[in-house]
Amino acid sequence: MAVNFRRAIARTAQELDQLAGFWIGRLRPGPSEAVEQAGWRADRPDAYCSRCGSSVGPGEATITGCGHCRGQTVGTDRIVRLGAYEAPLRDWVKGVKYERWGPMGAYLGHRLGEALSASEEIDRERAVVIPIPMPWTRRVFRGIDHTAVIARAVAKVLDAPLAKVLARRPGLPQTQLPRADRRRNAHRGMGQRFRPGGWPLEDLDLILIDDVRTTGSTLRAAARRLRPLRPRMILGAVIAVADEPARRGRAE
Repeated sequence: MAVNFRRAIARTAQELDQLAGFWIGRLRPGPSEAVEQAGWRADRPDAYCSRCGSSVGPGEATITGCGHCRGQTVGTDRIVRLGAYEAPLRDWVKGVKYERWGPMGAYLGHRLGEALSASEEIDRERAVVIPIPMPWTRRVFRGIDHTAVIARAVAKVLDAPLAKVLARRPGLPQTQLPRADRRRNAHRGMGQRFRPGGWPLEDLDLILIDDVRTTGSTLRAAARRLRPLRPRMILGAVIAVADEPARRGRAE
C-alpha cells in the first residue's frame, strides 16, 4: 500500500512538473539564449582542483590536491565541475532547483557531460552515472528531482547507464544546517537502494552527479556507501562548487 501510494504521488508530481515546466519555459528565455546573454563559459580544468573542486590559482593544485584539501579526506577520487557557485551559474541552479526550470537543468547536465567526456580519467565503457538522491518528500514538495534531470542529460552525452542505486531518508536539507553538522546529517541520511537483479558495480567508473558541492559532505557520504562495492573509481561531477570566502576569485 505504501509503495503504491508513493508511486501515485510520484506520478502526480511528474505531471505537475511537466505542466510547470511548460509555463516556466514560456516565461524564461531558452537555456542557450540565457547563457549567450550572460556571456558565461564553463571553467577550464586548470581553474579548479581536480581533487576537491575548489577554485585555485596558477600552479596551486597538484595531483595530491590543493591548499584546501591536501591531507583531507574528500571521498571521491576526482571532481569535475562547470564553475564556481556564483552568478550567473548560481541563479540558473536555483532556477532549476526551486522553480522547476527543467530545460536549464538538462542544458547544464549536457555541458557537464561534455566536460566529463573530455576527461582522460574516465573509461566510457565502464562508466555508470549515479545521481545523488533526493528524499521523496522533498521531491513532491519541489515538484522536480533536479539532480535526476541533470544526471539523465549526463548519461545521454556519455552514452552510459543511469543507476539510481542510492536512497536518502527524509530530513533537513544540507543548506539549513551549520557546516559543522552537515557531515553527520549526510552520512546518517544516505543509504543504498538495490532491487533483485540490481547493479553490479565492481571495477566500474561511478560518476556521482550533484548540483552544488558546498562542504563535500554529501559526496563523501555517497562515496562511502559505494566504496565497499569495489568500483574502479568514484568521480564526483557537479554543476558548481561553493568556494570558501578566502578562495573566491583565485581562478581569476
